[in-house]
Amino acid sequence: MREIFSNSIDYKSGQGGSVYITSTGTGAFQGFVACEDTVISSVKDQNGLQILNELGLSGYTVKQGIYIGAPKGRYISEITLSSGSIIGYYTLTGGIVTPGLFDADYQAILDYATTQGYTLPSASQQLLQEQLIIDLKTAGIWNKLDTFAVFATDGDLDFALIDWIRLSQYTAINSPTFTTNEGFTGNGTSSYLDLNYDPTVDGVNYTIDDAAWGQYVFTLNTSNYSFGSSAFGNRFAISAGAQRINCQVNAAGHSAATTGLNGLQRTSSSISKSLLNNGSIGGDVTASPSLLDPQSFYVNRWRTSYANANVSIQFVSSAFNSSQWSSFVSSVDTYIISL
Repeated sequence: MREIFSNSIDYKSGQGGSVYITSTGTGAFQGFVACEDTVISSVKDQNGLQILNELGLSGYTVKQGIYIGAPKGRYISEITLSSGSIIGYYTLTGGIVTPGLFDADYQAILDYATTQGYTLPSASQQLLQEQLIIDLKTAGIWNKLDTFAVFATDGDLDFALIDWIRLSQYTAINSPTFTTNEGFTGNGTSSYLDLNYDPTVDGVNYTIDDAAWGQYVFTLNTSNYSFGSSAFGNRFAISAGAQRINCQVNAAGHSAATTGLNGLQRTSSSISKSLLNNGSIGGDVTASPSLLDPQSFYVNRWRTSYANANVSIQFVSSAFNSSQWSSFVSSVDTYIISL
């Protein structure tokens, strides 16, 4: 996980990854690091030179805490952790520490939200959200997504409705309940989210026979469909026999919607599969003929039926292989558990 510092602040613990610090002026970056079996695997100065050995930290496991300071006339620009976690209080002597840049796609989300006047997530949660994007990119998932929204945030309601892929907004209809760090809950009668996404118009990766959608369900709905469309062909039901993806016929053999990250995918004109919350993909289910009509996609609505699920994350994408889906579930679970 990349951690970003500003001058003299506390920051939240993370695991592994690089710590990037940009600074001006001269002097040594110093700070007390409270650690949990942390291995510092790299320390670089302002010229990018490795000074780990010079500091006597090569192969050293920090058990409790350590002060780190650059040699005279230099300053530290990067610290990399190979394991463990850190939490501490940092100062810079003789210079100014300024925040480094986020991943470009996450920075674009923050820039969009700032321009719109939305309340951003807390600094610690921004790091978690950035890491989620990095993890999805590493697993080959990010580029498969047509739309992806993270409702579970401590940013405001408007930030929660941002489509992280398209940098646009979902629309909350009839005031679904927004709960910080959980998501949006329908009332079962009229409230829902409109993704403002029609796969026949907005689909890039999502196609008639290479398609997936799903949700992280925080609290399961008691009836009807936590995801659906204005047409007949897509719906996610608590009844296993009522599932559909790009098909107007119910396909027996799918798993019922449940809590956690789960959904459906279509891999051919005749086969669809359940995406399970344990990171596995269900077996082939005959679901034909495939059909993709003009339609809107919804959270907590299918046609004129409404649901009361509390949904934390929504996505629409192309289909996944087993490794990608397993990584997707693991990455999202890690984010939700960290809130």
